[in-house]
Amino acid sequence: MGIRNEELWPHDIFKLDDKGRTTFNWKVLTVDRAFDGQYGYGLKFVEDPDELIWNLKGQWNEQERQFDAYAGKKYQEGDRVEVQLGHRTYTKKDGSAGEGRDVNRIRPASETSQPSPQAEPAVQGTSTGDFRTTNQKAATGQVLNILVSLTTAGLTDSIGITEEAAFAIIKEAMIGNLEDRPLDLSTLHTLLVPAKEQPPERPATEQPEEGEEREVLKWS
Repeated sequence: MGIRNEELWPHDIFKLDDKGRTTFNWKVLTVDRAFDGQYGYGLKFVEDPDELIWNLKGQWNEQERQFDAYAGKKYQEGDRVEVQLGHRTYTKKDGSAGEGRDVNRIRPASETSQPSPQAEPAVQGTSTGDFRTTNQKAATGQVLNILVSLTTAGLTDSIGITEEAAFAIIKEAMIGNLEDRPLDLSTLHTLLVPAKEQPPERPATEQPEEGEEREVLKWS
């Protein structure tokens, strides 16, 4: 699995997978320095407190068993960009453990793009509630992946929702990701959970409507 904590910058995790890869949410960052040499093309970002290089690669070359050289747009110091970063762990050819920091997707930031807030890393030894929050983010992403798989296979009726509803939920999730909003699957939850299991919509303190009778319970 990918690293299951928020200490790894930029902290805001979008997805974890079983291949040791962590994908972060889109961020608006500023290029601090660009590197282009024998080790490939990479960028440092002003907002990165560790001042690490995040690499940009081409497509995976199965024949060569390595990534092709990056052939996309090159960026310069001071450029504002929207990026989705990724961290991965892997086994090197000599059998030792390795890790990579990648720019999964990148594009120039628009004039209306807002700088990403500096997220604080989780403090070591925090409560289990913080760990549970991180797991909830990962679990929500996994649920969306399952929904996409069921929709692609035409099996949404097996969980009691229509294909149209599934596509609408997936579209909303995609828009939220592009706008750097937290993944919200509350609509899917409402469709999956029977109405009788839903919490009452009206608070207990609400006054009864005209003509409505309400039992008053006496505590002994």
